[in-house]
Amino acid sequence: MVVVLASPVFGTFFPLMTYLAGSTNNIGAVQITVSRDTTVILALILVLILGLFARGLPHSLAPLLRNWPIFLFIGWCMVTSRWAEIPSLSFNRSGRLLIFALYAIFLAEMLQDRRGMKILFYALLFSLMGSLLIIVGYPPLGASSDGRGLFGTWRGGMGHKNSLGGVACLGLIYGICMWWMKAMPRHLVLAICGLATILLVLANSVTTMIASLLIVGILFYCVNIIPMVRDRLMAVLLGIIFGIAGYFVINSLGSILAVFGRDSTLTGRSDVWRLAFMLIDQKPFFGYGHGAWGMPVFAKQVQLILLWPCPHAHNFWIDLRLQLGVPGLCLGIFMWGVAGLNAIRAFLTRNLQAMMFPLVTLVFEGIRSYSETVILDPALNDMFWFTLAYASLAKIVAERRVHSAPSLMSTFSRASHRGRFGSTS
Repeated sequence: MVVVLASPVFGTFFPLMTYLAGSTNNIGAVQITVSRDTTVILALILVLILGLFARGLPHSLAPLLRNWPIFLFIGWCMVTSRWAEIPSLSFNRSGRLLIFALYAIFLAEMLQDRRGMKILFYALLFSLMGSLLIIVGYPPLGASSDGRGLFGTWRGGMGHKNSLGGVACLGLIYGICMWWMKAMPRHLVLAICGLATILLVLANSVTTMIASLLIVGILFYCVNIIPMVRDRLMAVLLGIIFGIAGYFVINSLGSILAVFGRDSTLTGRSDVWRLAFMLIDQKPFFGYGHGAWGMPVFAKQVQLILLWPCPHAHNFWIDLRLQLGVPGLCLGIFMWGVAGLNAIRAFLTRNLQAMMFPLVTLVFEGIRSYSETVILDPALNDMFWFTLAYASLAKIVAERRVHSAPSLMSTFSRASHRGRFGSTS
C-alpha cells in the first residue's frame, strides 16, 4: 500500500530526479545531478528490496538466476564507470538501474496473481490522477513550454511530456488487459483508460500515440485472433507479419510526421543522432562510460554544438554504442534477444492472462527505444518496465519447463517399460 500511494512521487516507479522538476527551455529532460539526499533515499530503497528477497530465501534465488542477462548488462554499466568523466556519478546511475531491476523482478513474482496486478493497477491510476491534478490545479507547473515548438503540451507531474506520454500509454494498455481479464471493477478500469487517453492527448507525444495504437492492435490480435488459430506456428507467423508491419511504421516515422505537418526530424532527434555518431568515432570501442551525457565536459561540448542541453541520444541503440561501447552494444542485443525468445516461448503457451501484459510492455519499450534512451537513463523509468516484462516472461517459460518435465519423464518411463515387456515376451 505504501508503494502504491507513493508511486506518483516515484514517477511510477522511482525516477526521483525528474519528478516535479521545473519546466526547461529545451526539449530534453533536466540534466541529472546526484545529491547526497537522493543517494541515501535510493540506498534505503535498495536495502528494502534486498530485505524482501531475503525473506523468501532460498526460493528468491531462482528468479535472480534466471534473469542473469540483465545483471550482466548492469554489471558492464558499472565497469564503464572506471573510464567515465566522473566515475562516482556514473556508478551511481548504474546502481539506480540495479534498484529498478531488483524491484521489478520482485514484483514480477507476484504479477500472475491478484496482488501484483493490483499493485501495478493502482500505482498507474494514482500516478495518472496526480499528473491530471497538477495540470488542472497548477498549470504553470504541469506545462511544457519552450522555444522548440512544444507550446501547448503538458508534462503533468513528470520531468518531460514524453515521460507523461509513456506512463499514460502503459496505463491505457494495462487498463485494456484488466478489462479483458475481468481482474478489476469495471468502473476503475474505465477510469484509468479515460485518464490515460486524456493525458496521451495532452502530452502530445507522437511516439507514444503510435505505440498505443500498435499495442491496442496487438491486444486485439491476442484476444480475438489467437484463439481462432489452432496451429501455433501459424499464430506465430501472423504475429511476426504484424511485427514487421509495425517496424516499417516506426522506421518511417519521420515521413509520417511530415505528412501530418509535424517536424520530420523528430523534433531535432536526427541532429542529435548525427552528433552521437560523430562522438562514437572518437571513442569507438569502449565508449564514454555510463551516463556520459550528464558529465560536465561532455554536456558542455554537446550544448556548444546543438545549442541546447541534450540529456541523451534519444535512441537506445545509438546510446548503447556511445556510452557502453561495442561490448555494451553486444550485451544489449543479447539481452533483448533473450527477451524476444522468451516472448515467443510464452506466446506458444497461449496463456494469454499471464503473458499479455509482459508481451505488450516489451513491445512498448521496443518502440520507445527508437526515440528515447530507454533502460540506460535512470531519469526515465524504462529499466523497471523492461525488467518487469523480461522477468515475467522468463517466469512463464521456467514454469512451462517444470510442468513439461513430468510428462517427458512419464513418456520415457512408458517407453522403457514397453521395451522391457517386449524383450521378455
